Amino acid sequence: MDTNLNTCQSTSTTAGLASLPAANTENESRVFNACRYGQIEWLRGLLNSNDQRLTRREFLCGDTNEYSPLFAAAENGHAKVVELLLEIAARQPEEQRQKIILKMLNTGDPDGTTPLLVATWNGHLEVVSQLTCALVEAAAPLDSKARAKTLLTAINAKGEGGVTALSAAIYNRHDGIILHLSSILRHNFPPEHRSAAIMISLTSLCDNGISPLLMAAQNGCHDILELFLSAMDESAATDPSTIITALNTICDDGISPLFTAAQNGHSRAVAQLLDIARKLPGKLSNNTIMTMLNAACHHEGATPLFVAAQAGYTDIVVQLIEALAESTKTLPFKERISTRMAVLNGTGKSRATPMYTAAQNGHHQVMQQLTHAIWDTLSSLPNEERTGEVVKILTTPCYRDATPIFVAAQKGFHAIVESLLSLARELQDGDADRAITAVMNARRHGGATPFYIAAKFGHLKVVQQLIEALRETAKTQPYEEQSRVIAALLNDTCKDGSTPLFVASQNGHGNVLEWLFGVIHTLTEIERIKAVETIIGAGHTQGATLLFIAAQGGHHDIVERLLELSEELPAPRRTEAALAALSKSCDAGATPLYIAAQNNCLSVVATLLSISTAAVENLPDEERLSTLMNILNPCCKANATPLLVSCWNGHEKVVKLLLGALENAVKKLPKNEQAQLILTVLNSAIRNGATPFYVTAQSGYLNVMEQLTTLLNETIKALPESEQLQQTLNVLNHPYKNGTTPLYAALHEEHIEMAEHLLGATHTLPENQRCIAVIKMMQTASSDGTTPQYLAAEGGYNKIIRQLIDALQKNMTQQTPAQHNQTIQSVLYASRDCGATALSIAAQNGQVNVVKQLLSILQTLSAEEKSEAIQALLKACSKNVPPLIYIAARGGHLGIIQHLFQLLQEALATEPEAERAKITRNILNKTGSVRATPLYIASQKGHESVVKWLLDHGADPKKGWLFHPLGKFRPFRFLLTQTPLKVARRERHGAISIHISAALKERKTKSTAEVANDQTTTAKKTIV
Repeated sequence: MDTNLNTCQSTSTTAGLASLPAANTENESRVFNACRYGQIEWLRGLLNSNDQRLTRREFLCGDTNEYSPLFAAAENGHAKVVELLLEIAARQPEEQRQKIILKMLNTGDPDGTTPLLVATWNGHLEVVSQLTCALVEAAAPLDSKARAKTLLTAINAKGEGGVTALSAAIYNRHDGIILHLSSILRHNFPPEHRSAAIMISLTSLCDNGISPLLMAAQNGCHDILELFLSAMDESAATDPSTIITALNTICDDGISPLFTAAQNGHSRAVAQLLDIARKLPGKLSNNTIMTMLNAACHHEGATPLFVAAQAGYTDIVVQLIEALAESTKTLPFKERISTRMAVLNGTGKSRATPMYTAAQNGHHQVMQQLTHAIWDTLSSLPNEERTGEVVKILTTPCYRDATPIFVAAQKGFHAIVESLLSLARELQDGDADRAITAVMNARRHGGATPFYIAAKFGHLKVVQQLIEALRETAKTQPYEEQSRVIAALLNDTCKDGSTPLFVASQNGHGNVLEWLFGVIHTLTEIERIKAVETIIGAGHTQGATLLFIAAQGGHHDIVERLLELSEELPAPRRTEAALAALSKSCDAGATPLYIAAQNNCLSVVATLLSISTAAVENLPDEERLSTLMNILNPCCKANATPLLVSCWNGHEKVVKLLLGALENAVKKLPKNEQAQLILTVLNSAIRNGATPFYVTAQSGYLNVMEQLTTLLNETIKALPESEQLQQTLNVLNHPYKNGTTPLYAALHEEHIEMAEHLLGATHTLPENQRCIAVIKMMQTASSDGTTPQYLAAEGGYNKIIRQLIDALQKNMTQQTPAQHNQTIQSVLYASRDCGATALSIAAQNGQVNVVKQLLSILQTLSAEEKSEAIQALLKACSKNVPPLIYIAARGGHLGIIQHLFQLLQEALATEPEAERAKITRNILNKTGSVRATPLYIASQKGHESVVKWLLDHGADPKKGWLFHPLGKFRPFRFLLTQTPLKVARRERHGAISIHISAALKERKTKSTAEVANDQTTTAKKTIV
C-alpha cells in the first residue's frame, strides 16, 4: 500500500506540510525531513489523516537505502519523534513487531553508525534511554543466548573508525550515558552471559587500537573500570588471556591503560587497573602487573612510573612501587633485585630515569618515595654491591649527560639534592664518603659538576649543601687535608677553564661568592693564600679572570669584594696581587677597566679607578706613574684603550671619569711632562690609526668631543708657544690609515656641529697659528685626494668654507707672491684622483654661496692677476671635469653661471669692448674634453632659463657637439654634428627650440645686413 503524502486531505496536515522543508537533492521524503527537524506535529497530523495509502516503510525505514527516519531523529536528539517512531513500530502486527524494531535499531548510515551510536556520540541521553528500552523489550521474548547476542550486537555495533556506543560515551565524557549503558550491561543481560558481554564490550578495539577500557583509564572513568571488576567477580570462568590482553594492549598512539591513567593523574583508575590484574590467578597476576609496569609506551620508551614521577603524582608513584614490590616478592633474590631496579631506575629512549625526571621537575615527595624504594631494594645486598649500585644510580649520566643531582642543583631544588645525598648517606661510613665524593665529581660532557652548576645559577642553598656534604666526607681526615679538599672543589675547572667562583662572578651571584669567600677563610693559611691568589690572578675562560668577568657584567659589588680579598694575602704580596689583577688582560688583550668602559659600567669604572689610585700609593715614586698608566691606558690586541672604546661608544660619563683619573695621575709631574703624557693618551691610536678624537668625530658624540678638546686646550697651554701648533695638529689632525682625519670623518658622516667644534678647538692658539691649523685641517687629503675642504663644498657647508677662507686670507697677508699663488691654487685647483675640485663639486651641486666663498679668495689679487686667474679658471678643464660654466649649465644652476659671468666682466672691465666680447664668447662656447658647449648641454637637459641667458650673452646657437671625427669635413658636418636646436627638438623641449630658432633667425638677419653694408662700402670705393 504505497502512499503519497502530498494527497492528504487533512487541514492540519496541509498546514504542517507547508512549513516543512522540501525534499532535498538526495530524494529524501518529507517524512524523513520531518524526523530530522523534529516536526512532531506534522508527523502526528499525517498519522491522524487515516490515509490508507501510508505504509510503515515510510515511517519505519524511509524511502532511501542509506538513512532511516529513526537515525535522523536520534542524531538530532528529537526524543518525541523517536518515541513516535517506536510507537508506530509497536503497533505493527505481533509477528512482525520484533523484527521491525530490531531492524530500525540496527539500521545506520553507510559507515555502520546506528541510531544508538549516533545518539550516544552526540550526548542525547533521553534518546539513548528510549532506544535501549526498545531494544531490551524487543529482545525480551528471545531465549537467553539469543537475547544476549541481540543486545550485544546492538550495543557494540561499530561505526566509522570502529567506534562503539560505549567508547563514544567514554571518549566524549557523557557521564549519564556511561551510567545508563553500564546499567544495561549489568542488569539486562542474562546472568550466565553478563560477564562475557561486559568483557566483550569493554575490550572492543577501535581502528586505532583504543578500547573502552583504555579510554576509561585515560579519562578516569571509574564506573567502567568498576564494571570490569564486577564482571571478573561474577565469573571465575573468564578467560585470563582476554583480561591480560585488555590490560596490556598498546594503541597506535603508543599508550597502554595503566600508562595513560598514570600520565593523567587518575589515582583511582590506576588502583582499579592494578586490582584487575591482582584478580588474575597466581603467577599470571604477578606477570601481568610486571608487564604493565614495564610497558615502554608513548614512542619514547617511557613507563607508567616515569610519567607519574615526571608529573609529580606521588600517590600514583606509591601505588606503582607497592605493586612492583608485591609482584616481585616471590622471585629469586637476584632476579627480584634486578627486576625491581629495572622499573625503579629504567630508562627509555631519552635515557632519563624516574629519579631524573622527578629531580628535573622538582617533585620532592616523589623523589623521597623513589629513593626509599631503591634503598629498600638494595638494602639486602652485600655492602660492596650495594655501594656500587647506589653510586651507579647517582652518577650515571641520563638525559643530555646530566645526573639527577646535577639537574636538581641546576634548578636549585635543594630538598631533592638532600634526598639524593641521603641515599648515599644510608651507606656505611666509608662507603657513604666514597659515594658522596663520586656524586660531587660526576661531570657532564662539558666538565661541569653539581657544585659548579649550582654556583653558576646562584643557588646558594645547594652550594652550601654540597660543601657541607664534602666536609662530611673529609671530617675524619687531618685539618690540612680537609682544607685541600675544599680548595680543590673551589678551583675545579670545566673544559673551558672556568671554575665555580668564575661562573658565579660572571653571573653576578654576589651572595654565593660572599659565602664561598667565607669558606676560604676557614682554610689553612697555605691553602687560603693559594686560593686567594688563584681567585684574583688566575685566567679562566679565554684568559679572563674573576675580576675581568665581574667587570664585564657590571657587578661593582663583586669587583670591590674580589679586590678586598687581596687583604687576605701577606703584606708584601698584597699590593702586587691587586695591581696584577687590575692590569691582567684576557686573551684578547682587554683588561677589567677596558671591558667595563666598553660596556658603560660606570660604577665598575669608578670602583676600579678608585682602587687603582689607592693601590699605587704604596709604590715607590718612580714606579707609581708607570704602573697607574698601565692600568689607565692599556692596549688590547687592536691597541684600543679604555678611553678610545668609551669615546667610540659615546659613554660620556665614563670618558669624564677616565680623563679625570688621567689628570689626577699626572698632577704631581712638571707641567711639560704632564702635557706630554696627556697628549700621548689622547693620541693613542689603534692599528688602523683611529684615535679617541677620530672615533668620537666619526660617531658624532659632541659632548664627548667637548670633554676631549677641553682637556686638549688646557694641556696645550702648558707647552711652549713654539710647540703648540704642532702638538695641536698631531692630535686634531691625526690621520687614519686611509689618510682621513677627525675633521674629514665628521664631515663625511655629516656631523656638522662636530666639524665646527673641531675647527673651533684651535681658538687657544695664537692667531697666526690658529689660521695655519685651520688650513692644515681643511686641506689634508685622504688617499684618494679628497679633503675636508672638498667635503664641505660638496655638502654646501658655508660656515666651514668661510672659516677656511678667512684663515687663508689672514695667512696670505704675510706670504710671498709665490706662496700667495700656491694658496689660491690649493683652494681652486686642488682635486681628487677623479679630477673634481671643491669648486667644481660646488658648481655641480648648485651651491651658489659656496662658489662665492671659494672665489672670494681671488679678491686678494691685483686687477691684472685677477683677470688672468678668472679667465684661466673658466677655461680650465681636465679629462674628467669640464669647464665650470658647462658644469653649472648641465645642472641648470643659473645663479652660479651669472656669478661667474659677473666676475669675468669685472675682470675684463679695462679691456676694449671688442676684446671683452671675444673673450666672453670663447668662454661661453668652450667645449673642453666633452666636445659639447654649455648651450648644448642646457638644451639637452631642458634648462630653459639657462639657455635663454646663454643666448642673450653671446652663446653660439649653431655650435654643437661633434660626436665623430669625420664631422670636421663639410660633407659630413650636418650628419655628424648635434646642434642645440637638434637636441632640443629630439628631447621635445619646445620652448627651448623656439628660443634657439629665434636666435638663429636673428643671427641670420644680422649677418645679411652686415653683408649688404660691406657691398655698399665696396661700391662707393669703386666709384671714387
